[in-house]
Amino acid sequence: MATKEASSSKKPAAASGGKPAKPEAKLSPKAAAAAVRIADNKKANFNYHIEERFEAGMVLEGWEVKSVREGKVQLTDGYVVIRNGEVFIIGCQINPLGTASTHVRPDSIRTKKLLLHKDEIKRLMGKVEQKGFTLVPLNMHWKNGRVKCEIGLAKGVPYFEVHDGAASGRSPAGLPLALGAWKHLAVVSSDNVTTLLVDGVVYAKLDRPVPSLTDGALLGADSTGGNGLVGEIDELQISNTARSIGWVKLAAVTESGSPESQKVFVYGAEEAAGGGGHSAMLEHVMLFGDIAQDMMFDGWIAVGCCVVLMVVGWVVAFKKFAYLKRGEKGTAEFLRRWKTVSSDLTVIDHGDAANVKSLGGTVADEELQELMQESPLYHIYHIGSEEIHQRIISKRGFNGLSERSITAIKASLDAGLTREVHRLNSGLVSLTIGIAGGPYVGLMGTVVGVMITFAVIAKTGQVEVNSIAPGIASALLATVFGLLVAIPALFLYSFLNSRIKDAISDMQIFIDEFITKMAEFYPETNGKAVAETKQESAAR
Repeated sequence: MATKEASSSKKPAAASGGKPAKPEAKLSPKAAAAAVRIADNKKANFNYHIEERFEAGMVLEGWEVKSVREGKVQLTDGYVVIRNGEVFIIGCQINPLGTASTHVRPDSIRTKKLLLHKDEIKRLMGKVEQKGFTLVPLNMHWKNGRVKCEIGLAKGVPYFEVHDGAASGRSPAGLPLALGAWKHLAVVSSDNVTTLLVDGVVYAKLDRPVPSLTDGALLGADSTGGNGLVGEIDELQISNTARSIGWVKLAAVTESGSPESQKVFVYGAEEAAGGGGHSAMLEHVMLFGDIAQDMMFDGWIAVGCCVVLMVVGWVVAFKKFAYLKRGEKGTAEFLRRWKTVSSDLTVIDHGDAANVKSLGGTVADEELQELMQESPLYHIYHIGSEEIHQRIISKRGFNGLSERSITAIKASLDAGLTREVHRLNSGLVSLTIGIAGGPYVGLMGTVVGVMITFAVIAKTGQVEVNSIAPGIASALLATVFGLLVAIPALFLYSFLNSRIKDAISDMQIFIDEFITKMAEFYPETNGKAVAETKQESAAR
């Protein structure tokens, strides 16, 4: 690997020759020993099991090269990562010299790039991402006048340290643990021996007992606070009794979630038939049943009233929703046909009911005709057609529609609009009663229940939580039922009211359009109306 060292603080450059050397192969332990060491990560071999070693070049700035020559390097807190196909060392501390240039702003823990072959980087990425390895810096050294960093492909090794005054000890390293896997760790101190168990199996022993925890203890780190756990801890238990290996093994198996954990306990026929435990939601529902058992007669009256209001409101709401749905479908079909008829109203024979029903013969399908009859707009249209027919067959003759006739017809259409609005709003009062009355009915049951509860307490003289809580809880249940009536009724009323307002707006717009078209196609004339002439010709 080429080691890039900066000749100035602004732009990195090769240490010599202007061209970086090609990356080098893996560093053997003998070659690493032969190189001139700059700094060692002494705790790496304790915390990790090193599988492979690699030598990488480093991209350094000028002031960093000068500090490295003076040995101002610390690797203990460093670690190596791969980002976007490039390798970096993070936490490697290079302290600047006191003689550094004033225009340089040195960053002692700057992230530094490491140089490796592309094939090596791809191999490391596969190891780290798929097989649970990690990358750690092992040492920095000089080689051929360039700074090199030896990194290790490693797996974590659990350990524990015991400190008792001046004496201290550390457990020996065992087999490495794969990263990204759940493990059960336990430390047991008994008979002057401390044992580390992994998944209930003895991993390491130390002939030293754990002292009293008066001076504190560190979990997931060593005595310096570094070299800690890389992962997550989901549970911690501390016991003043030494657990046996069998006890620890049982705990590890039952908490692992592995297939073996399913074999630890076997339910008998009675337990299996019982269906096991209840979910949290089911337990909450069952609590309502327990509360209802303590409800008094007056509370049940309030609950009964609330249930009646709820049932009536929901029935009316569903019927109204179905009615509005049919009306909207009929309105959509009617407006689609009306676009054709509105261009010439005279095609409609207002004296022929079948012709009026089929919108001048434009709708021959009887099912579509029945669908359109569900539309409030069709009802308004039918009223207008009847009014026009009455004036056409008038004994005084029909000379078109005068201004007074148009005003009279509009009044009939407005009356029809009012009747349709009443039909749309019919039954909604049950929802408003549920919204306004449900909470008050429930509140009345609660107030009466609380009053009776305190009256009983005053009479018996038993002032205990166990005697008060059931009565208060059952009394509050009446308020819950009242809210269960009001809240859904409020949402249903708001939804239905918005749909009804849309239908009313459509009718008002249709009335204005119908009046305009009627005045256009049936104008007042001095002789007979043009429409009447067309109808007589059709009769011949």
